[in-house]
Amino acid sequence: VWKALEMFSAFFKCPLLGGEMAERELNAVESEFELNKKDDECRLSQVMSATCGMDENAPIMGKKYEKEGDESGSGEKKPFHPFAKFAWGNMNSLKTEPESNGVNVMEELRQFYHAHYYARNMRLVVLAGYELDEIQRRVVQHFRDVPANPRILNGEANSNGNNDSENSLNATITNLHPYKLPFHP
Repeated sequence: VWKALEMFSAFFKCPLLGGEMAERELNAVESEFELNKKDDECRLSQVMSATCGMDENAPIMGKKYEKEGDESGSGEKKPFHPFAKFAWGNMNSLKTEPESNGVNVMEELRQFYHAHYYARNMRLVVLAGYELDEIQRRVVQHFRDVPANPRILNGEANSNGNNDSENSLNATITNLHPYKLPFHP
């Protein structure tokens, strides 16, 4: 259990965001996409996604909405549903298309990681057959170096991510307080 906890914590402290590892993960995602795209449940999910309002030409409940940027209509925009987004990734959506549009995929991945993977944005649940004090000690040991705040704010380095000693100390303080469940004393 402790080795797995140590390995899991490394994903958040120092992920392997290098080109070779990302390429391997991208190939794994592509393989999974190809394997599952003929599955009936996946196909049904994709049909439902496609009919959730992505196409501005399709009426909803018999009502026609204006296209994005169209000034001549009723002024009412088609409602957006989060399920209408492409829920899967594949080589085309994650690499080919972005790169053809001039997007540096690896840089975007790093920025996303730095902006969203921090302790205050996460919750950890550990279930193990050990005393609670021992579990807490190990969790603190392995997760205390996960930054409490985002490393990047609005594309800029967070002040806590600077290399001066005062801010470096602040960057390693994490949110390791117990989470109280509403039904738990």
